[in-house]
Amino acid sequence: MFPVNPLDPSVLDRLMNSPKSIRYRLPHLHDRAKQDLAAGDTLAHQRTMLEIARIEREIDRQDALLQKALQADAPSA
Repeated sequence: MFPVNPLDPSVLDRLMNSPKSIRYRLPHLHDRAKQDLAAGDTLAHQRTMLEIARIEREIDRQDALLQKALQADAPSA
């Protein structure tokens, strides 16, 4: 058998929290929030909505950083 090398925690963190993976999670969390409400679990719904808010803030932060980087790279006329 081939030895299995565990991923470095920093690499795993970058994979799980990359902009693409964070944006991919958002529709799934909205679906989960609807399911929580349908099941009558308001505490789970509140937790899911807090997670959605956290992810939306992170997306906004990443977008602002990207916009700032693009403006810094733009040639000034």
